[in-house]
Amino acid sequence: MFTGHGEYIRDVQGLISTYKRHHRERMDLVWKALHNRARTLYEIIGDVIQEVPDGDMFLAISEILVHVEILLEEERAELVDPGPPALYRSW
Repeated sequence: MFTGHGEYIRDVQGLISTYKRHHRERMDLVWKALHNRARTLYEIIGDVIQEVPDGDMFLAISEILVHVEILLEEERAELVDPGPPALYRSW
């Protein structure tokens, strides 16, 4: 597959599998970070993302929020307090 930028991708299915695995791993980390304790998005960043470069905090918060929203939709987490700041918990 020719991409808009970068190198030619020979194993598209492998790449998709890698992305899906990474997403599941991050989702599990978010779930564990919220397990049985209410926390803000900011508080769990360090449990999910090892290092956030300067200027990328918004991206980190956005990624955590997406995973939390999926957990909420799947009824694996709840909004404990709408805040601000909002507190979430999983079980």
